[in-house]
Amino acid sequence: MYYVTRGEIYVAMGKTREAIIDFNYALSIKKEIQGAYDNLAKCYRKLAEAEQDEAKKADYISKAVADEQKAESLKKAKK
Repeated sequence: MYYVTRGEIYVAMGKTREAIIDFNYALSIKKEIQGAYDNLAKCYRKLAEAEQDEAKKADYISKAVADEQKAESLKKAKK
């Protein structure tokens, strides 16, 4: 899907927030894209590492964990 690919390009360019927008948009079109969830989790973890505000850091980590769980459930469903 175009938005996942562009999101991956944004990640490679260091444009994490733009990548998150594209991954979320891809998921708004089709909810079952494992790669989008995997990449979102990585983006949120990256934002958490750089965040100084503990509340925002915790929010990013929470989002990463939720996306990791969704990606894992989709991976298991494929088996």
